[in-house]
Order: sequence, then structure tokens, then C-alpha cells
Amino acid sequence: MTLFIIVILAAALIESMLRLSLVPRFWNWLVFLLAAPLPLLFRQRIGSASLAELNRFLSSAENLESWCALVVIQELLVLLIGSALLKEYVLGEKLKRWKFAALLPSVLLPVGILYAEVLLFNHFVFVEFRTLAILLAIGVVVVGGGGGELLRLIFRDRFGRVRAVMNFEWILLLLAIFLPVAASGRLAQDAPSSVVPFDFVVIGVLVLIVGIVMAIFTVIGKYKERKFYEHHHRNP
Repeated sequence: MTLFIIVILAAALIESMLRLSLVPRFWNWLVFLLAAPLPLLFRQRIGSASLAELNRFLSSAENLESWCALVVIQELLVLLIGSALLKEYVLGEKLKRWKFAALLPSVLLPVGILYAEVLLFNHFVFVEFRTLAILLAIGVVVVGGGGGELLRLIFRDRFGRVRAVMNFEWILLLLAIFLPVAASGRLAQDAPSSVVPFDFVVIGVLVLIVGIVMAIFTVIGKYKERKFYEHHHRNP
């Protein structure tokens, strides 16, 4: 179950960095600077919790469905509002500022930071809690802000970053939809003698489904781009 949780939290982090790579660098770094104090603020409460307790809380059917429902709602809104914002940008229309809400980081970003803190506390028991919290706070800024800079280098073209954001939106959306079902199957199955761990089988199936869907949307996107180019560059 830990693998399920880590996968969706990691996907939420990557998606957050991709979105923030579309805004000025100041806002990118500011978001992660504001998120950095979370490990210090919740240090006492996190220190009294065990990884097993947190995993049971996050992986319970009701809690998992609630978190994934929030992700699904946010991703659908991002796709709708982001598409409208992109249309205004491409057509040279006045950009409505409220639509930049589509570029806000994932609602799971704070959860991921606190879950990382629990992992550190449970695996590095010989290190003082305060020290781990400070190191994690620094890591949030370095990984988050530095990840945004890295994405700017990988996708130098703004439209390339937009395409990456839209593609990863579908990945996170599909993970949030299928993960509760997969987790329920994991909780219900009782075959410990299986040669291949069930977690990896489910993750493999999810990756396959996401890959097929992404391939379909990529082909559709390329077709629309070609039609758009032919329409706007047609000889009179």
C-alpha cells in the first residue's frame, strides 16, 4: 500500500512543478518557500505518529476515495480552465487573471511533504526530529524550485511545457480514478504466496492504461495541430 501512496504523491509533485514552470520564476520559488515550513510546523504531531498508522489512515477506503476525489475535481477544473486560458493566449485575447488558478500546485503537495517527513522519521530514528525537519524543509525548496528550473531547461519552448502539463494532467487524473479501485483490490486479495507482488502488478496495469490513453490523446493532438497549421497556412 505504501507504493500506491508514494506513486500518486510523486505524480502530484511532478505535476505541481510542471504547472509552476509556466509562471514567472518568482512565483515558482515562492510557492515552495511557503511550503518549506510545513515539516517544522507539524514536527511534534508527525513525530508522535507511526508510518503504519499513517498508511492505515491514508489507505482506508473512505479516506483514499476522498483524497482521490479532490484530485479528480482539481484536475478536471485545471483541464477546463487551463484550456480556456490557453485559447485566450493563442488568440491574443485579454487573459482573465482568475484563470491562472489552473496553475496552482496540486492539493496533494502538502500531504506529500508531510508523508515524506513521516518516512524520514521512521527510517532515520537515530537522527533528531528537528534536524530531519530542517533538512526536509531545505529539500522542499531545492527539489521544488530546482525541479521547476530543470523542467524549463528540458522544455525550453513554452508550448512544450503546456503540452507536458496537459499530458501529465491526464496521468494524474487516471491515477486518481483507478487508484482507489486498485487499493481496494489490494486490501481484498489474500494471496501472499504470489510470485509477483500484487502492488507491482497493479502499478504495471495502471501504467499500461495510462500509456494507452496518453498515446491516443497524443495522436489526436498531433492531428489537430496539423489541421490547425494547414488551415492557417493555406494558400489563398
